[in-house]
Amino acid sequence: MLPLWICQSAPPPSPESLLDKLIEPSILVPGLGILAGIVWIVAHFWHDTVRVKRELAFKTMLVEQGLSADEIERLVRVRGDSECTKGK
Repeated sequence: MLPLWICQSAPPPSPESLLDKLIEPSILVPGLGILAGIVWIVAHFWHDTVRVKRELAFKTMLVEQGLSADEIERLVRVRGDSECTKGK
């Protein structure tokens, strides 16, 4: 025989009460902070991935043109310097 407290179940919470709990500042503010942090991390690594892909495409193009390793290194260094100063 099951204990009485197991047989008696509480009614399911109404959607309004769940929404009220989610809008409560003690849950909403940390939740938004965590969400913003996750979005920032994803955007940061996505940006790095795109940058590396562009760099690889540039180097591949230089290799296909038949440039030597020294010339490629010089061009990559010059291109990197100009990209660093472009944002300033």
